[in-house]
Amino acid sequence: MRLVDIFKLDEERRRRALCDLVAQATSPRSEAQAARLDARIEELERRYGMTSVEMQIAFARGEVPDTADVARWLILLAARGSRTPA
Repeated sequence: MRLVDIFKLDEERRRRALCDLVAQATSPRSEAQAARLDARIEELERRYGMTSVEMQIAFARGEVPDTADVARWLILLAARGSRTPA
């Protein structure tokens, strides 16, 4: 359902539809998705010879350049969120 269609619904149906969208967007990742995410992060850690925590500290200090790889790494870490790495 498109967002424009949701706003055409009556208040109760609109509330349910929006709650469903939020639930889908915030649902936990599957184990397979989590494993792929961890594998991509681990590949960057191997390539640069540092952990994600070390990279974040070095980046905050300006010791790591703002490259496409570093941006991708930060995005992957944000996507992983608070989930404990495997």
